[in-house]
Amino acid sequence: MPCKALENGFIVREFDPEKDDEACKRLEAHAQMKAGYLQKLLFKAQLVINDRYATKVNQYDNHAIFVVDNEEGEVVAAVCLGLKNVTLYGKPATVGYLFDLRVHEKAQRKGLGETLSNKAEQWAFDQGATMIYLTVNSNNTSALSLYAKLGYSVVSLREPSNSLLVFSAQNAKGEVETYKGRDAVDILTPYFESRDMFTGFEGLFNSPFYYKTLVARDESTDSFASVSLWNGSALTGVLLYRVVLPSWVIGSRVFQYSTFILGLWLSICFGSTAYEEFSLLNGVLCVVFLAVVLVGAFLKHSLDPVLCAPKQQIRCRCFAPVCSGPNGHILLKHVLDHAKAFAKQQGFAVLICNLDRDDPVRVSFSRGAYRTQFHAKMRDGSVAPRFQPDNFFDPRDI
Repeated sequence: MPCKALENGFIVREFDPEKDDEACKRLEAHAQMKAGYLQKLLFKAQLVINDRYATKVNQYDNHAIFVVDNEEGEVVAAVCLGLKNVTLYGKPATVGYLFDLRVHEKAQRKGLGETLSNKAEQWAFDQGATMIYLTVNSNNTSALSLYAKLGYSVVSLREPSNSLLVFSAQNAKGEVETYKGRDAVDILTPYFESRDMFTGFEGLFNSPFYYKTLVARDESTDSFASVSLWNGSALTGVLLYRVVLPSWVIGSRVFQYSTFILGLWLSICFGSTAYEEFSLLNGVLCVVFLAVVLVGAFLKHSLDPVLCAPKQQIRCRCFAPVCSGPNGHILLKHVLDHAKAFAKQQGFAVLICNLDRDDPVRVSFSRGAYRTQFHAKMRDGSVAPRFQPDNFFDPRDI
C-alpha cells in the first residue's frame, strides 16, 4: 500500500477498510461541531457513524480515503474525497468533494490537515478533476484560515433551513403527487440540468437513502413546485450527551414526569398563595414553576424521538427544491408542509434543506440558525467564480 513518511514521524497512506475502520470511527467520534463557550457548557454531542466508515465515501463511484499514522501506528488523522460529474459554469466537468477532514486533538498544530488536503487534492487532479470543493461552518475560523492558506475561495454562502418537527402537524392538508425513479427524473431534470453542481438524478433516486419526490401543480396558472426527501441520519448521526442536563437524565421517564408533576404542584401552591396574599416573590415563583412545567412537557414531547429511540432519527434532508409560475412559492410551502409531516411520521426531529442564501426559493423556507460556506480550488490555479445562487446541493455531501 503506497505510503509517505513525514519528517515529524507521521506516515500518510491510503485507507485500509479492514484495518482502519474502527480507528477512523473513533477519530470521527472525537470531532466536535464548532460552538461558543455557552453552547459548549450547555450542549455536548458526538458525531456517530452508523455503518462502516467507508460507506459514506462509497456513494461516489470514484473515491479515496487517506489517513495518517503516528509513530505508535495509531490513526490520528483522515480525509475523504469523492469524484463526480457535474454541470459547472455551463459546461460538463469532473469535480472532487473533500470532506470529513479530521485530526485528533493530540496531533493538531503539526500540519497534518494541510498535508492530507494536499494529498487528496493531488489525487483528485490526477484523476481528471478540474475543481475541488468543500463545505465549512462560517464560525470555524481555524478551518477557514487553513483553506484560505491552501488557495480555496468562497463560491457559495449557505443558509441552511432547519425546521423543528415537534412544531409541525402530523398530517398536512390538501394533496400532493408522489414520484420515484424514472418518473421523478423526467419531471425534475429540465429544471436543474443547467444549474451549477447538478450531478443528475439517476444515481440519487436509486440510492437506498432516497425517500421520494413530492410535487404540487396549479394548472390554471401553470405553477409548479417540488422537493425530494433523503434520509440524512442513515450513515451519520449525533449522540447527545448533554442538553443543559445529561441526556440520560432528560431521557428518563422519571425525570420527565416528576418535573411536570412537581412544577404543576408548586405552581398551584404558589399561585393560590399569591392570590390570597400577593407579593412579588410569590408571583415570580409562580411564573418560574409554571415555566418548569412547560419545559418538562417540551422535553417529554420533543426529545423522546432523539434520546429514547433505538436508532436516532435526527435529520431528514430536503433537496432539489424548485418552484415556477405565479403561485410557485405558495405551492412550495404546501409541498414543504407535506415533507415535514412525512419526516415527522418517520420519527425525524428536524427537516434540513441546504440552500444558498440568495437562492430564489429561500423565501419559502424557515430561517436557519447557522451559516456555512462552500469553498473551491481550481486545478489551473485560477480563482473559482461564484456559483449561481440556485446551484444544486447534492444530499450525499453531508
